[in-house]
Amino acid sequence: VIGVALDLAPLITVPPWQRGSGARYPIAAATDAVRTGQSALGALDTVPITFFIGPDGVVQRRLDGVLSATDLRSGAE
Repeated sequence: VIGVALDLAPLITVPPWQRGSGARYPIAAATDAVRTGQSALGALDTVPITFFIGPDGVVQRRLDGVLSATDLRSGAE
């Protein structure tokens, strides 16, 4: 799991959120290309979004919205 912060000032906003939420996974700062939908991830107009990325680094599947444990397991198959 890797989080991606879409904030314009992630160095200010992410650390307090991460401490408060108890999230123990790394969080990357989105580039302008990611925020504007110009990356391989496409438009990020829903939060959260889960991407399943294959060993080759290619996005295999995208699920928008909050996932249940069942959704997560089936998406990974």
